[in-house]
Amino acid sequence: MAAFAFLYLILIIYSVVLRLSVRAQIKESGCVGSLYKIQAITVIVISLASGSWLSHLFAQNPIDWLFQYIPTIVCIGVLVVWQRVKVSNAT
Repeated sequence: MAAFAFLYLILIIYSVVLRLSVRAQIKESGCVGSLYKIQAITVIVISLASGSWLSHLFAQNPIDWLFQYIPTIVCIGVLVVWQRVKVSNAT
């Protein structure tokens, strides 16, 4: 169980570092590149697979399953970049 906690900690830290690394790009253009999207999807898949495996190993009821997905929700919350629509004042 400690190994999974360490994995989750590394994934959350990596998610924050990844998001901070593209912050300037997000401010300039409002969108992110495909490399960021691939890395974000990889982090989410790894955390989702880890949560599923932990649920399979240790959860005894559906309520316990939900607690295993909290780090996945944190990773998704950090990594999701909402596209901003730029409105130009064309008159």
